Formats: sequence, C-alpha cells, structure tokens
Amino acid sequence: MVAVNEEQRIIVYPVSIGRLELADIKKLLGGRFNGPVILVTDSHSTYPALAQQETIQHVQIPPDKHTNGPLNLGKVNSIHSEIRKMLPEKGERLPAVKYLSQYMALFIWNWRRKHLPYEERSQSLKQFILDNAEYIESYDSIKDQPIDINTKGEFPDKV
Repeated sequence: MVAVNEEQRIIVYPVSIGRLELADIKKLLGGRFNGPVILVTDSHSTYPALAQQETIQHVQIPPDKHTNGPLNLGKVNSIHSEIRKMLPEKGERLPAVKYLSQYMALFIWNWRRKHLPYEERSQSLKQFILDNAEYIESYDSIKDQPIDINTKGEFPDKV
C-alpha cells in the first residue's frame, strides 16, 4: 500500500497478498488522519468504509479515468513505478515476502533523498547505519520473525 500527502510524506508498506481487505487498510491507515482531509483513492471497494469510519471526505477515481477534477493518483502511481524499478526483474532473485517491509523502508529512505547525487546518498546511508548501529538487528534476530502481512492462509505466517 502506498499513501502520500501534500507535504510529500509517504507510507509504503506491504499489507496483504491478493485483494485488499478493510482490516488491512485500517491496520496501516487507521487513526492517521487529522484535520480536514480528502482521501483520494482508486475504485477499490474497501476505501469508502475506511473513509466513513475515519469520518473523512473521500473521492474515488473511476477505473477508466486518471483524474477527478484537480484530484488524481499520479503521485501514487509514480511511486509504484519507482518501487518496480528498485526491485529485481522477475528472472532475478526477488526479495522474500518476510523482508518486504525492510525493502520498503530502504525505498522510503532513498525516495526522501532522491534529489541528492548517488554518491552523496550512498555516503549518507553509510553514516546513518554507523550512527544507528545499536538499533541494527542481526540476521539471526530477524530470520525467524513472523511475516507482518495478511497472507490469507496462502502460506504460513512464519517461514
């Protein structure tokens, strides 16, 4: 799921395999809306229920359209494209589902610094890792972590 606001703050997080359910959306977006908000979404059927529960205005873009007046999904669609570019091609080694949240954290970190030259981003990431070494988990500590997305019973929650 991808969400972005007018201040360019983004949420990028894997929530589910297959079709989204209201519980998946609420888990990520529930309680995050403050003040006057317009939720602009695609035509997925679960978004109106979220908007009603959060008591926010909701505008859905019809499936055959790209905009609804001045509102559009262009920023979200461009983030989806950038994520696809970051991940390997189908023939290459794809990330394990259980590590997708870490890949998305790296994506967000990179996205926030995309205005910087590659070398500067690289140095900044190295410095960030050095400055936060006490928070870095070992492989042994994360390899047995449960999968934090709704697997819908397709595979075990812990792999």
